[in-house]
Amino acid sequence: MNTAGIPKPTAAVINFCALLFFMPFQPLVGALSNHIGWRPVMFIFSICLMVLTVPLMTVPGEAHSPIVAFILMVVGLTFVCGYSTLSSIIKPEMFPTKVLALGVGLCHALITATFGWMAESIALTLKKPVSKAPSSGTSRGASP
Repeated sequence: MNTAGIPKPTAAVINFCALLFFMPFQPLVGALSNHIGWRPVMFIFSICLMVLTVPLMTVPGEAHSPIVAFILMVVGLTFVCGYSTLSSIIKPEMFPTKVLALGVGLCHALITATFGWMAESIALTLKKPVSKAPSSGTSRGASP
């Protein structure tokens, strides 16, 4: 939101409204997974976020519109529902009961230790403005 030049109070309202939308949407995704199964929901979540992560992170900086920022945030949160509503169901199926806490905790710790240090670097790299090609020719009114 800072990159887009949206004021902090407006950004806070955008975040609040998007999270307000996110809250009741989670039970709907849970109900959908009850009808079609959790595997298709997780598959859709995985594919959509794999494809949409970069656009969802870069477009708000270029949009400069609170409405566009809200829509993009809601789109991202909609697909995150695929994981957030189902993670407590899927993890017990992945690990036996005796090692569930270790299995979940160790995986999270390893991933955070391995990739967590990159988050700030990646965010700052994505925040850098795209350099424009130098213009050829001279400006008007200037004599050679």
